[in-house]
Amino acid sequence: MSMSALRASFVCLRPCPDLTVGKDHPFTLAVLTRLARLLLDGKGDFRGAEDLFRQLHSVFERTMGSDHASTLVSLNNAAFAVYRQRDLERAEALFRALIVAYE
Repeated sequence: MSMSALRASFVCLRPCPDLTVGKDHPFTLAVLTRLARLLLDGKGDFRGAEDLFRQLHSVFERTMGSDHASTLVSLNNAAFAVYRQRDLERAEALFRALIVAYE
């Protein structure tokens, strides 16, 4: 990729200063998901990741329904964050709830 093409793609990806999308907007939710993954995988902040994944789960459940893929993935991610905290009983309960939801 040429330097000018790289600069052009960077300009296109910069957020617009007057853009407000809201807390339930897919862009906002995507950034929250990336932040939660960073906390989980990058920083090892399993509790912080769990909190964000639970927040995402609540928003997805409210806006998309309890059986939507994004809702279930966010609950799975929360369960994994609980597992990484070594809280095996809570993690097991969440994973079992997911099995029921997927059936």
